[in-house]
Amino acid sequence: MRWREGGSNKRRELLKQRKHCKDMIGGTTRKTIAATAGTVAGVVIAGISARLFSMASGITGYNVSDIETLMTLWNTNGIQVGGLLFSGLLISCLGAVMDVAMSVCSSMYEIYNQNLAMSRARLFKAGMHVARDMMGTDSNTLILAIAGSSVSMLLLDYAYDLPYQQIINSNNIGIAIMQGLAGSFGIVLSVPLTVLICTVLYHGKIVRKNF
Repeated sequence: MRWREGGSNKRRELLKQRKHCKDMIGGTTRKTIAATAGTVAGVVIAGISARLFSMASGITGYNVSDIETLMTLWNTNGIQVGGLLFSGLLISCLGAVMDVAMSVCSSMYEIYNQNLAMSRARLFKAGMHVARDMMGTDSNTLILAIAGSSVSMLLLDYAYDLPYQQIINSNNIGIAIMQGLAGSFGIVLSVPLTVLICTVLYHGKIVRKNF
């Protein structure tokens, strides 16, 4: 009987610790649900945009510069190297989309919490005004990160004195453009979706909190 009571006490302690950790992070709230939905929507849009760009330009995962080394991995371990390019694109886009989605959700939550009498239209409009600046800065952040990772490639093209037509039509430039455009589409189009989700989840369902 004692060992059973001891096991029950340990389970209760573990459940309390999990609850405290969950509450410390934020828990499953309307804010986190809206941010998660907006992030998923943005990443899906970025993936679709990259797929369409790939179909239009003919660029695939087999056009990367280190494909020879990756093909060795494919021959030895069976890794599908063709999807690594798009996987990396989605991962890099995930951070930027998550940032803008959570920022929009937090801002709209505070805006509505200060004025619970606000209509849905006014809440949506206020959310779009706040998200507009976030959308531009996060898009620039993603593009600059991609450009920064391509500096060595651009330096080599400059050192070899390659013609402009050859540089602009190279696979590396096409991949960088695809990453920038697909990520930007994901960020830009996720903003109105996130604002709309927040408007639906917040309006009439939030109780004012006194700080």
